[in-house]
Parts: sequence; C-alpha cells; structure tokens
Amino acid sequence: MCTFPYSTIKGFIVITLIGPHQSKRTHYFMQAAAVLGEPVTALTHPQALDASLTSGIVKIDPPVHSETDIRKINAIGLDYIHFLQNMAARPGVTWLNHPAGLIHLLDKKRCKRRLLEHGIPTPPLVAEDVKSFCTAHRHHGGKKGRQRVH
Repeated sequence: MCTFPYSTIKGFIVITLIGPHQSKRTHYFMQAAAVLGEPVTALTHPQALDASLTSGIVKIDPPVHSETDIRKINAIGLDYIHFLQNMAARPGVTWLNHPAGLIHLLDKKRCKRRLLEHGIPTPPLVAEDVKSFCTAHRHHGGKKGRQRVH
C-alpha cells in the first residue's frame, strides 16, 4: 500500500517538481515520469513560493547557474538556502527530499562527517578550510596533488 498522497480524481500520485525548467535534472525526471505515465507539475523556485504544495509529493532540484565568481556563487547558495528554509517551514507538505536535508547536504564538511559516521567510505578531507589548505600547500613546497598536501 502506497502512503503517498493520491489525487482523488486521477488515482495517480500527484508529483510536483520544483526546479529550473531548462535543467537536465528536470528533463530526465519529466522523461522518466512520462514513461511511467505519471503526471508532473513543474514549478520554478519563485513559482513554488506561492503555490499550494499539500496535495501530493514534492521534489526539489537545485538552481542552475553558470557563475564562476566565487563571491557570486556564495550569494546564489545563500539564496537557495533561504528558499529551502522557506519551503521547510511550510506545513502539510510531503517531501521526496526534505528541504532541511538539502540544507545539510550543502554543508560539505557536515555531510562528509555524517557519511563517515554511518560507515560510508569517502575520500579524505584535504584540509578543514582554505587557510589550512594554503598552509599545508606552502609547507609541502607548493606541490600539486592531494597525497602530497597531507
């Protein structure tokens, strides 16, 4: 027995996908849903802020960007975290991937610690932060490669 909310009209699971329409993730998700005969409502992040999301299951995909300036990337990341916080505060939504969990995934060090706590193999951290990486890098003569930085 499926515990996901069903549409009383169609008998299908009502699926809402929040994400950029032009992303490959959206394309492949919509393609898979079509093969399965499942209807999907696709909303952009701004559209989702005002949409009713209580009648089905909701999946959130990350925004797409091509920014290379780290200062701007951080701003994009903060905007996405703010969006996820707004979504997490909404009552009565059944999430495929809960916004609070997505926020935790964006914290790579925390995510790596959680994986290790559960015995999931992960590559070792090169350094805890940029400053300690630079210090180790200088200490080892500026050689490239993770194995030489340790």
